[in-house]
Amino acid sequence: MSFKQFYLLSLLGISFFGFLILFLIWFSNRKEDKNKDYRGLLYIALAFLSWSFVALYKWQDNQVINLSSIVNDRVISAFSNLFLFASLPYFTNAFNTLRYKFSFFRNREQWVINVFIAFTIITTLFSYADRKGDSLPSSLQYIIIAVDSFISIGIFSLVCFALFQSLKKVISNKLINNVFLSVFILLPLTQLILPLTKVFPNQLSFLYPYTLTVFLITLACFISIINTYFLLYFSIVKNSKTISLFENNSIVEQEIIAVNKIVFDFDETTRDYIISLIVLDNYGKEFTIEHSSSKILRPFAHWLLFALAKKQNVFLFENDISVTKFRMVEYLNKKSDLKIQQDQVFTNNGGVFSLKLDSDSILFQHKDLFQKSYVMQEIFRIHAICFIPKEIIEKENLKNSKSLEKYLNKNIDDLYSKIFVFN
Repeated sequence: MSFKQFYLLSLLGISFFGFLILFLIWFSNRKEDKNKDYRGLLYIALAFLSWSFVALYKWQDNQVINLSSIVNDRVISAFSNLFLFASLPYFTNAFNTLRYKFSFFRNREQWVINVFIAFTIITTLFSYADRKGDSLPSSLQYIIIAVDSFISIGIFSLVCFALFQSLKKVISNKLINNVFLSVFILLPLTQLILPLTKVFPNQLSFLYPYTLTVFLITLACFISIINTYFLLYFSIVKNSKTISLFENNSIVEQEIIAVNKIVFDFDETTRDYIISLIVLDNYGKEFTIEHSSSKILRPFAHWLLFALAKKQNVFLFENDISVTKFRMVEYLNKKSDLKIQQDQVFTNNGGVFSLKLDSDSILFQHKDLFQKSYVMQEIFRIHAICFIPKEIIEKENLKNSKSLEKYLNKNIDDLYSKIFVFN
């Protein structure tokens, strides 16, 4: 078996295995909950399948590798780039600034349509260049290779960034995250070096086998990391309580049985935002779980959102609400010896959620500072439909994403200011 055959066989096995696992995860969860949108997972799976087709095509292709064959490869690789790029809005832990500022990115359907149109144009141009073959000027072939390499590196980098941001929410171990980060850096770099070894064979050909080996290793790691993330994601969604492996199962003498009060405050001396939960233990004693930070992070903002919703007698619903609740609880549990559980804090009323404690048990100090938070405004927009009266939702047809987007563009400021009005 030649080195090329070994490489293509490895690529086929790695990519098809990644496709199969992700497709099965998507298919099983899609059947269980048809109301949730998991198409981002499907797009990533299809990108892996595209790499499998590339490997099969190259296995049967015996042509000598030259500039024209590299241009031909660009046509095939465009399909995997298409699916990866289409998946970006479905990463809810990344690109929040883009999602907040640009409606075409916030509206997933519109984004996918735009991506397909853009890549149709790119693929058409590459196909035209492929038909011209060796008759195409070498300078133009270099440009095509450079453009596709830039697209591939950019898309790989964006997906790696989105995945890394998502993993940090689930895995807090810095050493593991650094290993992930090294994979996410090396993989896009291979997409830069590999084409260069064929464009400049006299100078860089010695790097080809080493870069190809690094690509296979990092690709296998990349696919394994994605599979691990989605398995963790759906295990969290399906289980309302955190499952801890390797946990000491000795009897706990003290435990939390209820949350009595939540207080939001701002320390003018340290300039820290503070959330405090006054909880009751099994001995009938009250104590405080407190978390402070110099800025309002997303878990903190979600605590604010749930508290404000309770003040307005509003229930929250959203595709990722289960993961959101998990992160909110973990945010406070990180610095506490005793851990609160989700069922001690939240109620579930037929798929819509609220805080358990009474509205009067939620206190705000320096309410105006929380209202000015950009992160808080961004979080509110995602959940804004929960605060719109049902009659307006029906009248304005706000279940349609385009109608909702248009309505929010006009009324978001008024809706946001109203949630901070309470006794």
